[in-house]
Amino acid sequence: MAGQGTIYTTSDTTTTKLTIADYISIIDPRDAPLVTRWGLANQGKFSFENFPNHKYIWQEDTYNPLSATLGEAMDTTETAMDVATGHGVRFHVGDVWRSDETGELILVTAHDGTDTVTTVIRNWNAAQGGSQATAQSAITTATGLTFLYNARREGAESTATQWTVPTQPYNYSQILHAEIKVTRSEAKATTRYGIPDQEQRQIQRNLGGVGGGKGKKGRSGELINQIEKTFFYGQRVQRSSSSVEGAMGGFATFVTTNVTNASSVRLREEMINDTIQTSWAAGGMPNLIICNAFNKRLISSWYQGSIQTDRTEGTGGSVINSIETEFGTMGVMLNRWCPSDKVYIVQEDLLGWVELDGFFVEELAKTGDYTRKQIVGEYGFVLQNEKAHGYIYGLATS
Repeated sequence: MAGQGTIYTTSDTTTTKLTIADYISIIDPRDAPLVTRWGLANQGKFSFENFPNHKYIWQEDTYNPLSATLGEAMDTTETAMDVATGHGVRFHVGDVWRSDETGELILVTAHDGTDTVTTVIRNWNAAQGGSQATAQSAITTATGLTFLYNARREGAESTATQWTVPTQPYNYSQILHAEIKVTRSEAKATTRYGIPDQEQRQIQRNLGGVGGGKGKKGRSGELINQIEKTFFYGQRVQRSSSSVEGAMGGFATFVTTNVTNASSVRLREEMINDTIQTSWAAGGMPNLIICNAFNKRLISSWYQGSIQTDRTEGTGGSVINSIETEFGTMGVMLNRWCPSDKVYIVQEDLLGWVELDGFFVEELAKTGDYTRKQIVGEYGFVLQNEKAHGYIYGLATS
């Protein structure tokens, strides 16, 4: 008779608790460096009156132009000067202008406001016995003239002077919204790993902080990133009651003067310097370059042989976060939302977002086995003195 086999049994009823992180990792990028740097509530910076309104206006003015162009050539003895169309209003009796071609100083003695400066004194400083006179010579067509200063005779009668009329740029506010919906069962499932509070997680997902845990900062929220992207892609749309959604215009809505088409070539250092110089010549003081990853790497490659660093043993490579130019130090910001074919050059104290109604959470009517809340905020964008900024577009992207 065969022996009966031995049967072994186990009755381990101990509950095995899973090992799981207490936070949720999100690989989707959630960076908003411009919002982080400038904030969202800059209305005090721009000194608005009767704020807030859906349409908000700011006033800008400029100094009188400091340059002009000749409309026709002048021989060595000619004393009637024609200038380019529209440039006549830049001239006034007593103004001293310098020829960019010859260095000659020219004094305006009579002018009727048209594009013909009726009477001038050529080589004015020499004619009046001044020192450091420049020899008078012919001036060719379309030569530039630079305004220096006004010089009047003692006891001279007052004459009309040009003034500029302030402009009124404007923008519209934009309402941003997200809904939070949590079922009764989800709300009670407080032991769910990584999500101790479903409602709070959804708020953080939109406003920032999701992914945090045990001191972790978390990423910026989806609504915050939507505001960040208005800088690059914002299109100004006026809200019309409840039938048309209003939207804020972004950088390109306002910057129209200092714009360069790269015609599908790679970014070059001279493009950056030329754009900065154009802004500087108009009176601006740009201080930040904004670019995407490809152009950030290009900029870093220009300075590999001339980097000032604090050396750390065991660390290789270099990161360019600022560059020195003839016009001052320029920060270099990497921004994942920046269009791949564009680079922006800005003067930071002249732009930013304004807050008409900061983000808030409010409860909605209960219509089922869940609770609903909405996050709502209303913001706008301001860019002053568009000539102080610039951008390059049409760049090669590889």
